[in-house]
Amino acid sequence: MVRFHIRRVLTNVTICSIFGFIFTLTFYSKSYNSSNSIQINSSSLPPKLYFETEDSYALRLKLQAKIKFGSKIKEADPEFFNSREGYNESYLDSIPLVREDTPDFRPPVCHNLTYPVSPARVSVIINYHNELLSLILRSMYSVIRAIPPHNFHELILIDDGSDLDKFPHFHIIQQITETLTVQVRHIRFDSNEGLVYSRRYGCMVATGDTLLVLDSHVDISPGFIEPLLAITDRSYQAVASPIIQFLDNLGSTKVWAHNESFLGFDPYLTWIYTPAPKGHDPYHGASILGGAFVATKRFLEEVDYFGRGMVGWGYENIEISLKTWMCGDAVYYVPCSQILHYNAKRSPIKHGDRFKPAFYLHNAALVIKSYLPEHNFQDFSLDYHLQKRSDFDMADYDHVIRENKRVLEKNQCSRDYPWLRKKLMPKIESFDADTLVAHTLKVDGDCVVVDWSPDKKSWNGTVVPCGAPKSIRKNLRMTIWEEVRIHDRYCLDFGRSTFYFNLCHFGLGMQRVYFENNRLRSITNECVVRYNDTNRLGVAPCYPRVQSNYTIPFIEFEVMYNRHDRKNR
Repeated sequence: MVRFHIRRVLTNVTICSIFGFIFTLTFYSKSYNSSNSIQINSSSLPPKLYFETEDSYALRLKLQAKIKFGSKIKEADPEFFNSREGYNESYLDSIPLVREDTPDFRPPVCHNLTYPVSPARVSVIINYHNELLSLILRSMYSVIRAIPPHNFHELILIDDGSDLDKFPHFHIIQQITETLTVQVRHIRFDSNEGLVYSRRYGCMVATGDTLLVLDSHVDISPGFIEPLLAITDRSYQAVASPIIQFLDNLGSTKVWAHNESFLGFDPYLTWIYTPAPKGHDPYHGASILGGAFVATKRFLEEVDYFGRGMVGWGYENIEISLKTWMCGDAVYYVPCSQILHYNAKRSPIKHGDRFKPAFYLHNAALVIKSYLPEHNFQDFSLDYHLQKRSDFDMADYDHVIRENKRVLEKNQCSRDYPWLRKKLMPKIESFDADTLVAHTLKVDGDCVVVDWSPDKKSWNGTVVPCGAPKSIRKNLRMTIWEEVRIHDRYCLDFGRSTFYFNLCHFGLGMQRVYFENNRLRSITNECVVRYNDTNRLGVAPCYPRVQSNYTIPFIEFEVMYNRHDRKNR
């Protein structure tokens, strides 16, 4: 009798296991399409990757199904974004963790190029904070798969103090990485130290001779690393950046191609994109983008890495670029190396206890005071802005500035600011001359007034009759970069529900403006709106699903002057 029960139990377990396996495969074969429906695919399971064991492969398949159906893909639509990172979470979760259809935007000639076999041992550094699990894993799988096994040395994955109650990813990722056949060092900080600190730490503890620094929301195709290693193998003091293709919030279409522009900075250290040379050959750039670059461990050690004393994120890319130009070889952009970057609806506002305006200005101040003559930045009123918009006391960072200057002296860095200005700035300073026109912005026949808000630390707009004194009306500029600017340095930003102008970051995204059919629209289909029976402007969906308390106003730009008669303004 006991044997009968045991046999019966085992039979039931076997049957349940079989049905469970079929159920998992059925889940995995479902996919999200544009009609918001779930369909069954007859395609076979994806192949096992060379660095996966049977356990890690099975775990990936199981996790893929769990992620997809935990996100309620049936409810996904283009206007839904989660409240955490500004992504369309359900759509991104529906994309396989290992994509076989990653778009390839490289010039066609790149497909036929070959490169010498590199001896480099590559350490990959990826840090994340409260990131979507599917994005972290997709970044991890794609970069390991894209680097040849003889070049891959290790992956250093840093959890920068994520909230484990809301983002319990650490243990899930740990379970996966422990079953891979390649070396993955998964590190967790108890508190959010900021992107700059965690990247600096990752580079310092890396043991490879070449370092690849990556964002945690990218997708990489095979063939991207060889052109970069060809640069750093030839010169250990060079820094190489792939071309970053920014995708929209759905991750499905190209929003902006980095190979059409490259990053620099103006005399006030504001980021700016300038037209890139045509073709597939590597070219010089004033500054790398922080989201992906390759440098040798030896060179980074010589120049003390980057980000000493910085907080949050921002300007660490300009600092390492300045060090490279002053003390090393050059910054290169490599068109035959490209990656995909999933763009969030908004950039992170807070790191640790610091908000973006504060740490942006603090980091900019460290770069200026460490590497550039401060008298060139008097118009920027750096100390004034630090005092008004930040709780940092730069006197507390004098030791950091002294150490940064000591690094320049130790390495006998011969290229100074005048050299940089002559070499890199002429292309960049022409930006203001390329501003198309200056306007008065009119909404339903009324004029927009933009005033400084000390509380919100931004310029905010309302409407008044156009007969009001012109002295209170601020001229705006529609730039060739599809921005609406005021006072040159502030851009209309769709990152909030209010109509406001934030410091221009030249990253496009939520500061990219589409002027269509007399409407101002963002890349996420949000429009400038006017709330009913008020003079208040805001930002809201262009196509609301329920009755709303606003209208989409008729917007005009009244031309005040163009770039040819600027002297008459």
